[in-house]
Amino acid sequence: METFLSRTTTNTAALDRNAHDAQERAHAESLIFEACAALLVNEPSQDLLEAAQQLARMLERPIASDISDIDALKQRFFDRFLIPSSPWFVPANEQCIRKSSLTDSAVVFPSVEGEHSRHVIECYKVIDFDYRKLKGYAPAINRLLPDSIASELAFVASMKLRESTAQTNDLAQGYREYSDKFIDHHLAKWVNTYALYAERKGVDFYSEWARLIASVVTEETRG
Repeated sequence: METFLSRTTTNTAALDRNAHDAQERAHAESLIFEACAALLVNEPSQDLLEAAQQLARMLERPIASDISDIDALKQRFFDRFLIPSSPWFVPANEQCIRKSSLTDSAVVFPSVEGEHSRHVIECYKVIDFDYRKLKGYAPAINRLLPDSIASELAFVASMKLRESTAQTNDLAQGYREYSDKFIDHHLAKWVNTYALYAERKGVDFYSEWARLIASVVTEETRG
């Protein structure tokens, strides 16, 4: 979390997705994707929420939900991501969302393992990405799956960071094309549905953050 806070709040210019320089733009995108993931695996704190609000305003997706009660938000964080029996919980992983089905009264989620989760693992092997090494609240990290939304966002952030520091144009282009393909084949296929399911449980800071993530991914697919 220190990395996200220090890199965003001390240098907001670094978040310019419209920068003319391709490497600066890739660096900005890496920060944004990192931030999107960070809010999903860290307990809320004043500094974290202020940084999140700042980023949301810069992306023109301001968060309207009340964030003044940190203790209430911590409980909601647990309800949203750590307590499957909670009425606020939605499984935040690709396999469950893409294979879900709607009934008259509820959303039915399948097994957490399947073709989509297996393909994500194969993608990670390309750069030896280990989602289990994400920094955050230990119980949240321990619950991560390869195709959890935080894992996939962090993978894209890692690819974009590599693009921003690549020593040759060809290498940078390779990272760009691979991250674009991953977004198209994975995140873009399910984050909007996840945001919708989160909103169906009730509108709060985390459902709004899910909607912000969906907008970030959609913007990326537009190039």
